[in-house]
Amino acid sequence: MQKKTEGICFAIGAGICWGSMGVAAQVLMENSGFAVGDLVAGRLLGAGALLLMFEHFFMRRSLLKYFSQLSVAKDILLYGVLVLLTQLTFS
Repeated sequence: MQKKTEGICFAIGAGICWGSMGVAAQVLMENSGFAVGDLVAGRLLGAGALLLMFEHFFMRRSLLKYFSQLSVAKDILLYGVLVLLTQLTFS
């Protein structure tokens, strides 16, 4: 039951973050003159930082182990570039 409740809380939190990002992006682009690229970069950097902090503090895993293997580091870089390009197509 603990895992089910945790999953529901994560799903609700994800929905709130997703919905609020759309509103925040609209306000920033209309009132503050933000460009789409700036918002995409900020959103991806913020999401990446949150994921790394979650991994480090809650899962208690070392972050350096992912970059110590060349093949894993290449996969992370490739995935990052592809996600960035995918995000830019929505602008």
